[in-house]
Amino acid sequence: STFMAEKRDMDNLKAFVTYAAERDKRVLVLIDEPYRGTVDEESAERIYQLGQFVAPLDCVMMMLATHVKKPVSLENDTNRAFANYHAEIREVYDHNNQPKGFKRLFKLERGVADWWFNDAARRSRFIDWLGHVCIAKS
Repeated sequence: STFMAEKRDMDNLKAFVTYAAERDKRVLVLIDEPYRGTVDEESAERIYQLGQFVAPLDCVMMMLATHVKKPVSLENDTNRAFANYHAEIREVYDHNNQPKGFKRLFKLERGVADWWFNDAARRSRFIDWLGHVCIAKS
């Protein structure tokens, strides 16, 4: 399954960074949506545990992208070993103040994109817009 393959990959990653840490080797880890293929709650918990595992390893720099909420607490729970950033995206409105799309600003902003977790209607509009943009460009 997708999830079991993701779990295997993350287990291998943990073994690799442990190996590197034992040898004082530096590691840069870039991960997009780890532990996908299962329910968000399970994915969120496993991502959080991965962050807790990596946080004390001075030799590891990890950048992790996810759409689940629990990992945003790693910043506070790891004494700032993690920091939250998001790709800045602005919603665009027409002259009647109705949503008409989004604009990507191509910059990272400090903090959590709270709207993703707290505004279901906006999140849905963004997903629909993104799907339309991706189809139009293919």
